[in-house]
Amino acid sequence: MSLITDAVAEFQAQLCGSGCEDNNVTLKRAPEGPACQYPRGAIIAAQFGGKTAHITTNFPVEATTRISFLFGSALETPLQRAAALALINVSLGFLCLERRINACPSDAYPACLSGLAGHLEGRRIALLGSMPAIERSMPERIVDDPAMADVILVTGDALCSDNGLAVCDAYRDSGRLLFLGPETSGICSLLSLAHWCPYGRSSLENGR
Repeated sequence: MSLITDAVAEFQAQLCGSGCEDNNVTLKRAPEGPACQYPRGAIIAAQFGGKTAHITTNFPVEATTRISFLFGSALETPLQRAAALALINVSLGFLCLERRINACPSDAYPACLSGLAGHLEGRRIALLGSMPAIERSMPERIVDDPAMADVILVTGDALCSDNGLAVCDAYRDSGRLLFLGPETSGICSLLSLAHWCPYGRSSLENGR
């Protein structure tokens, strides 16, 4: 079992009997979709029941599938894990169980980064996943070894990679993991994990 498969098990328990698991979800590239400033990669839109969630990932997947694909799956590949993040987010958004399923508009980037810097003040950080914005703004706080960090920052792509997921599993109960962006919002809600995405949106009514 891993953090992702544990989240899927909780997700399945919450959806049991709702009928949602038998309906299709479409995953497709959305180059013009909203992107969080922390991860890098392609933007994928997940559409379900009139709701749309976007994630940014280096493991882009395009498919039409059912939520039930997740249940009982080992989710052993990065593509499967990326699909899981997107499916969980859009489904929880549809059920009004998670609001932050789309990135904030770019004009909120400075406030988000400034708030995160204040939250991390005086603490050493390790980065799981590529985060150029943090590498540029807080280089003096970054350590290479998660064991030496006070806080371990995690992007969605880190959860999709074998190494990143292994580190998350190793430090899951340490209280030192902080997950970033809408990519990780659903899993954090399901497992009550610390999450940073103060300006994430449920919809794009106010534009990109």
